Amino acid sequence: MLSGVDSDFAQCVKAVFADAGRCAVECDGDAVGAGTEFLGATPAAASPKSWIAAARRVLAVSGIVGLPRGTVFVMPYWNLVPVLRELSERGHPPVLDPLSLSSAELRRAAGGGIRGGWTSLPGRRLNARSTRQVGKAMGAARAARIGWDDPLDELLDQRALWLLEQRSGESLAAVHSFEASLHRGRIKAVVLPFDSPTPARVVSMAARRAGVPVVVVQHGFVGDQGDPDKTRADALAVWSDRDAASASKRRAPPLGVAVTGNPGALAALKRAPFAGRGSILVLVEYPCRYSTTVPARVSIDHVRAALQGIADTNLGLPVVIRPHPADREPDVYLRLAEAWPHLNVSVDVHHSIEDLIAASALCVGATSTATLQAAAAGVPVIMLNVTGRPAPWPLGGQGSVPAAGDAETLGQMLPGATASAACAEDVHQALGLCADAARRVADLVERVSAVRASR
Repeated sequence: MLSGVDSDFAQCVKAVFADAGRCAVECDGDAVGAGTEFLGATPAAASPKSWIAAARRVLAVSGIVGLPRGTVFVMPYWNLVPVLRELSERGHPPVLDPLSLSSAELRRAAGGGIRGGWTSLPGRRLNARSTRQVGKAMGAARAARIGWDDPLDELLDQRALWLLEQRSGESLAAVHSFEASLHRGRIKAVVLPFDSPTPARVVSMAARRAGVPVVVVQHGFVGDQGDPDKTRADALAVWSDRDAASASKRRAPPLGVAVTGNPGALAALKRAPFAGRGSILVLVEYPCRYSTTVPARVSIDHVRAALQGIADTNLGLPVVIRPHPADREPDVYLRLAEAWPHLNVSVDVHHSIEDLIAASALCVGATSTATLQAAAAGVPVIMLNVTGRPAPWPLGGQGSVPAAGDAETLGQMLPGATASAACAEDVHQALGLCADAARRVADLVERVSAVRASR
């Protein structure tokens, strides 16, 4: 079955299951048989993608013990690929999550496959134990029966405990497995693109328990003052002086804030422009940017206003809707488009945002990094702001990117939309364009690693 599959990834999986006795597989008895049978099978019709999916399923059952060879763990993200490459060239091949090793691009950036090694992954047995422990803790909390004055408060408390139990059952196993990799003593720093989503919090919690410093490298445009990201790190790498000031106001990290620029910005702009007429790219507003101050329906309202404005202009261009990566129901926007049957509307969640920008003639933007990327690439952008709140600089009225607050205004602005030099200058600053950003981030990581080594 390994024939026809990316040879580097095949090497990774072989090493995971049998690395000369050094990488033990933590699993139940039946999982060992399943893994052995899986690696030995050779179904004729297996494709590389289906093989990788099958490998992921097997690893999720069996789990693996980490084999970290490098000194820096990196959680891969779009902006950190140049940093992976820079660290590898300096002789620090990064340690990766084992499931990320299926990406050929990441392995190339990390110095050719598994040179830096991988971290642990909990198997079915550890996950089941974690789920039982969390359930026991939640049961004790429910039994405590705090004396609520309002019955609604008690109902909300019980619901919150139930949700916590459902969503966090395997979190203890994830923390303990990653912590076991850190306790081997080789990893001197952890590099994350963010620290608020659950996977990053698992890593940062394990790192804190193991005494390993965490560097967070800003991954996206900061469009909301209530964003909880970048508040748990020991050191921050941010795009601009504005971002540094914003981060320091919320929480000054103990090892400081460094203005490094955006290490992924230049690579994102190195795309050839589309040669045809192009499409209208609609970037969807995402509600979590505004916490509870804007309703969760803001995404629906945003797309509806965008389609209405585009329909009013009758430009005759196809419309491509790009949801936020965290959007769980992208197909809902196709159902919205049924109200305008004369529009050629598609929802694209598969192509890279760089490819979609390169194929665009116009962009209806949202509060997002992708909006800045489109403007920086020379695509005429109109910021659509249906939230009722002022848009952050440089979007909308506080900057040089033009903005519309409703469908009617958008329809009036689209036919004459152009890209301007002033707009590009402001956007380049906000996007953190810097020729040596990856080098600056790697310098910061080395300084933080030295702090760990000296402890």
